[in-house]
This record gives sequence, C-alpha cells and structure tokens, in this order.
Amino acid sequence: PQELCCPITHELFLDPVVNAAGHVYEREAIMQALRMQATCKRDPITNAQLEHINLTPVWPLKSKACAYRERTAQA
Repeated sequence: PQELCCPITHELFLDPVVNAAGHVYEREAIMQALRMQATCKRDPITNAQLEHINLTPVWPLKSKACAYRERTAQA
C-alpha cells in the first residue's frame, strides 16, 4: 500500500520519521537528502524550507508496515 511506502524510495517503511514540514519519509532516505543540501535544508517533496532538521519516529506507521510485511511473507 502506498501509505506504507516512502515517497523518496517508494519502498515499504522500515524506520519512518516525520520532518518539520510534517511529511513522513524513511529515515535513511531523508537523512541522505538533507546531507546533499549544502546550507538551506528543504523538504525533498515540496521544496519548502525546513525550520529544523529534527526527525521524529512514527511508531504507528512502523507497526503497520511491519504487520503488512509479516502478513505478505506468510501468504
């Protein structure tokens, strides 16, 4: 399901995090995108400038992605 996938990698979330703009990404993908930006840190999808680069885990989404992964592995 698209809601369980990172908009950068298009893969199922393993470690979803939310950024200052309120968008959810796979942690490693957003960290890599932010590292590539020299000074002004921007959201990779909207290009909006971020107030800060803190990333917050999204535990419910991580649980849903894990449950989906387990269900599909059993099938």
